[in-house]
Amino acid sequence: MYFAAALLVLVGCNKNDNIVENAPEGTPFEKGQQVTLTVGAGAQQGPNRVAGVDNTTDNQIDFKWEENDKILVKVGQNTAEFKLTTGAGSNIGTFSGLMPVGGTTFDIQYPIEEPNLAGQFYRPIPADKMLFTATGCTLLSNEISLTAQYAMVQLNLFGTDKTVGKIVFTNKTANPAVSYTLTCTGGVAIGATSATATPLYMVVPTGTYQFEAEIWDNATTPAKICSFATSAAQTFTAGKCLNMPAKEVKALFIPTYVDLGLSVKWATCNVGATTPEGYGYYLAWGETSPKEVYDLSTYFDYDEETGLYAKYNDYGGLTTLEPADDAATVNWGENWRMPTKAEFEELKNSENCEWVWQEDYNSTGVKGYLVTSLKEDYTDNSIFLPAAGLIDESSIISTNAEGYYWYSKLLDGNSDIATSATFDNQYIEPNNNNGRQLGLTVRPVYVEE
Repeated sequence: MYFAAALLVLVGCNKNDNIVENAPEGTPFEKGQQVTLTVGAGAQQGPNRVAGVDNTTDNQIDFKWEENDKILVKVGQNTAEFKLTTGAGSNIGTFSGLMPVGGTTFDIQYPIEEPNLAGQFYRPIPADKMLFTATGCTLLSNEISLTAQYAMVQLNLFGTDKTVGKIVFTNKTANPAVSYTLTCTGGVAIGATSATATPLYMVVPTGTYQFEAEIWDNATTPAKICSFATSAAQTFTAGKCLNMPAKEVKALFIPTYVDLGLSVKWATCNVGATTPEGYGYYLAWGETSPKEVYDLSTYFDYDEETGLYAKYNDYGGLTTLEPADDAATVNWGENWRMPTKAEFEELKNSENCEWVWQEDYNSTGVKGYLVTSLKEDYTDNSIFLPAAGLIDESSIISTNAEGYYWYSKLLDGNSDIATSATFDNQYIEPNNNNGRQLGLTVRPVYVEE
């Protein structure tokens, strides 16, 4: 919601009920003097007072006046309520009231009670959940701009058979972090797919910061479904709404590992999967989320103009992924990382583990290798590595026939290639390397602190 420049017309009555017109700037007003203000608001989007976001004007937040609206006129610490007399349903309204004390300048606030950020989230948000102010107004003022003090964020949520009852929003950049809880009485059923994602609006503080949103269900005893956080700071501008990408609400996933008696513990599933047979995300080397096309034009570290890699290269750059670019660390947490070639070779070593090809793992139809420990006291422990294939540009190749898994290091002496492992039902190759822009899967390892 934003307020455009607002036209102010003052009609004051002195003690003799004479009309004060065209008063010079700084002309004093008296306690109890009747004043009429005509305040204009921005263009309305939608049938009622808003919540809607006008995407044609840079996501500005708009609204119009309603019956019984009030504004607060403030002179120092003294306040008076001015009531809407005309203009309901329009973006221009007339307010009338008595000045609380004498003076030469006054401020305006809408709504009359400053809203608390914690509270309800809405679809849409009523205008009175925002805060708008104007300061230093005088009797000569013919324009007043009511300025929004808060921003909004639009979360677009989807999930199968999911109802959202509560969101806990945390500003993770603040020290200490500032969080508040927003609820929706009765819950909000969200769309099942990204194409039908349900927008939920929240009033948030202005500034540039990272945030985390915990999504809770609507049960009698609420339970957290999942949470997500921005990977980088977002800028929240007063009077504007930050529209976030669609996010799936699904059961909270807690990654687990299997101890095979080796130097590291191996994850039970791939990054992006929740079961051992799940393929999970296809990721370019050094990227942490999936995308539509896997080539150099979309690759995070490549400059098409120079033909060079900016951060990871063999001409003075880094060659091993930092935690910020490690898909396992970013998606699962600090104790998880992508494996090294040496760790995969340890896993492949026939003295350590037995590899048995599965044509139909646990009746799921997924092919791959069941890897079982041969170490004493660990022979009941195993992991399954699905043959997920890879993605080149937008084509998925060798699905359910071959497996390709990234390591955390570039190939020595070649900036175009990153190290990886591959396998099919005939061979297991720890020394297979691939163009780093391709989409491969990641099986993390867990490292104790």
